[in-house]
Formats: sequence, structure tokens, C-alpha cells
Amino acid sequence: MNRQWLVYLEECAKLFCYVCKLFKRQLCQSGFDDWVHTSKRLAKHENSMERKNALCTLSIRASTLKRIDQEIVLQHNKEVEYWRNVLKRVIEGIKFISIRGLPFFGDDEKLNSDRNGNFLGILELISKFDPFLENHLSQFRNKGPGNINYISSLTVRQIIDQMASKVLNHIVTEIKKVKYFGLIVDSTPDIELIC
Repeated sequence: MNRQWLVYLEECAKLFCYVCKLFKRQLCQSGFDDWVHTSKRLAKHENSMERKNALCTLSIRASTLKRIDQEIVLQHNKEVEYWRNVLKRVIEGIKFISIRGLPFFGDDEKLNSDRNGNFLGILELISKFDPFLENHLSQFRNKGPGNINYISSLTVRQIIDQMASKVLNHIVTEIKKVKYFGLIVDSTPDIELIC
């Protein structure tokens, strides 16, 4: 069972209710370390009036006094949203190239290069019409290895591997559902050059 109010302290190898710990209530005194009876004690504590009162006090304080780290939480949420938006555009570019069977990379990984390949070329094209992507590409342009930007060939290959794994799992699941299946391979023999 997922109990977000539980905190495990390695120093004493015990579970604590962080709400009760904040207000110096029942559970903060000794904590839980009786692993045989823990689930019953946790359920009892979760429904206890003392914990509910502590939770109400915390909720009231949070709404009136606000969180100490409110600015940090807002900044974190903005950053998460930013990188999600970058990832959406990167994944759409990867899907576009994959569906058409085009090569991803060129001779170099530099933006605004004629030899950077289809992936970076597509992102450059989209950025002409998407201010968000244009800002991202200008901010993280050609910074080199060690800088997170989600457009490096290493990151793109990892995303491709994840997508390929998901497709393979879906195919295997579909095959396991049916009794019979067919496999068609379309190929051409190699052409031998005669000198």
C-alpha cells in the first residue's frame, strides 16, 4: 500500500509518520520497527484521531502560511514542464523519421550545418515556426558533450531503443494472443557488379 506520509530513517532503521514527527505526536516518539506487526499498527495509526488532528493542523498551516519552499516547487514544476515540451518535439521528430525509414544522423551534430542529418534538420525546420523550440535550440546550441539538451545522438538513440522495445513488446503480445500468424519479408537480393 502506498503511504506517502511514511518516512524511513536509516540511522535507526525505523518508520515514522512525518506529520506526527513535525508536531511531536505519538508515532514520532518511537517509530515503527516491529516488522511483523507493522501493517496492522500502520493501519491503526493512519485512522487514529491524533494523526488526523496533526494532518488538519498541517493543512491549515500550509494554506495560511504557505510552504517554505514554494518558490522552489514552482521552479521545479516549470523546469519539468519545459523538458516535457522539449521531449514532445524530439519524440515527434523521431517518429517522423522512423516511419519514413530515413537515416537520423549526418556527418556532424552541429546545428545550422548542412551535414547534420535529418533529425537535427527537422528540428531546425520546426523551430522556424515554433518559438519554444527556437528558444531551446538557441539556448543549447552546440554546447558539446555533458550538457543536457535532449537532441544529442546518444539521447536520441536511447529514445529510439525505448520506442523499439515498446513496439517489440506490443508485437510479442499480439502474437501470443492469436493462434496463427504469418510473416512477410520483403527484400531484394544484392546486386553483384561485374567488372
